[in-house]
Amino acid sequence: MLRRFENILQNYINDIDFSQDVVSFSELDGVTTIQISKLLHARDGQYVDIDGQQYTIAALVGSDSFTVESVIVDPKIVTLKTPTFLYGTPMAIQKKLKTMEWREKSPFIWLYHIVWEDIYRKGPIERKVQPILFFLDAADKLEDTEDHFDIVIDRMRNLAEFIYEYVEKDWKYFEDWNKYRQISHADFGKFVADQGHKSDLLGEKLSGVETRPEIDVLPPFACE
Repeated sequence: MLRRFENILQNYINDIDFSQDVVSFSELDGVTTIQISKLLHARDGQYVDIDGQQYTIAALVGSDSFTVESVIVDPKIVTLKTPTFLYGTPMAIQKKLKTMEWREKSPFIWLYHIVWEDIYRKGPIERKVQPILFFLDAADKLEDTEDHFDIVIDRMRNLAEFIYEYVEKDWKYFEDWNKYRQISHADFGKFVADQGHKSDLLGEKLSGVETRPEIDVLPPFACE
C-alpha cells in the first residue's frame, strides 16, 4: 500500500534537529544575550531550550542573537522549537488553530494541497511530488511593510530554506528537494488577481511564504 505523503513529510519535519552551538554570549544586569549561527524562526515570547532547560526569548538582537531574562552560565547548545505541522482544508485548519495556544502554532507549516504525484513502481525513488506548502506565523506590524518583512516574512523564508537544505543531511525520506517556487504573503488570505489579498483565509492575521517544491521521495526501505 502506498504511504500517505503527508505522513512522510510530518515524520521528516519532526526528525529535523533544530539545535545549534552557541557562538558567543554575554550577561548584563541579569539578561543573557546569546549568539547562534541562524535565528531561523525564533521570535520574542517563544520558548527556547538551552542546555536542556526551557527559557523564554525576551527579544531578538540583529540577525543572529537573542536575549533571555536570566543569568545563564556558559551556555553550549540552543534548540529552537520544532514548527507545528498541519495538513487539511482551510476550514479544518481554521478550527484546529482556534484550539491551539499561540506558542504551539508559532510558527506552523501547512501542507495545503498536493498538486501532482508521479508514482514509480520500480527504481531508486518511490515517487515525485509537488505539494503546496505554507510557512506561516502571526503577522506583526502590518502597517510597516519594511519592518514586517524583517520580522515575519524573512524568518519564514529562512525556515523554509533550512528545511529544504536539511535534506542533504538526512537521506532517510527524500533524495532531492533542490528546486522550489516561493511566494511571499505579507497579509495571508484569499488572493484575487490584480487586487491582492482580499480576506483572511484561516481566520487569523498571518504572514509567511508559500512554496511549491518538487520532491523525490525515497521508498520505505530507505527510510528504515
